[in-house]
Amino acid sequence: MTMLTVVLGDQAAQVAVADAPKVEKFKADAAKRLADMETAHTAAIVAKDEEVGTLKADKKKLEDVAMTPEKMTQMIADRVALESIVKSVDNKIETANVSDADLRKAVVSAVYGEDMVKDATDAELTGMFKAAAKDAAQGKDTFADTVKNGVNHKTSDAWASFLTKEA
Repeated sequence: MTMLTVVLGDQAAQVAVADAPKVEKFKADAAKRLADMETAHTAAIVAKDEEVGTLKADKKKLEDVAMTPEKMTQMIADRVALESIVKSVDNKIETANVSDADLRKAVVSAVYGEDMVKDATDAELTGMFKAAAKDAAQGKDTFADTVKNGVNHKTSDAWASFLTKEA
């Protein structure tokens, strides 16, 4: 029987000449499977890296729109300023549970009439509101406002409860 030397990894082995092609085919198949697994592993890592990148970008977007104490303070200040303007124009306009856009629309309607509001775009309403707010800030007459709107006697629920118990 004739022997042939075949290298397997870092070792040399003697195999029969008839078996040498089978051993070489096995080595080639094993090398191909290893290369295929390395390629699949690399592709899986790339896919995970892409997913991590997407998640980081989504996190950044959410952090940018997240409510921070500074943003909340600014929103509250803007709302208080808007309600102050609304009340200076017409004390009878209800501000509770009303959107900012609806408050601006109510001011424009109170100052310029319902016809001005009917077909106005949001941008036009904003412009008219700014003009009405500017006019209201300049021409504030507290005595005339009191005569027009009356005295506003707001009491807390606790005080009202106390008064009814005393009566």
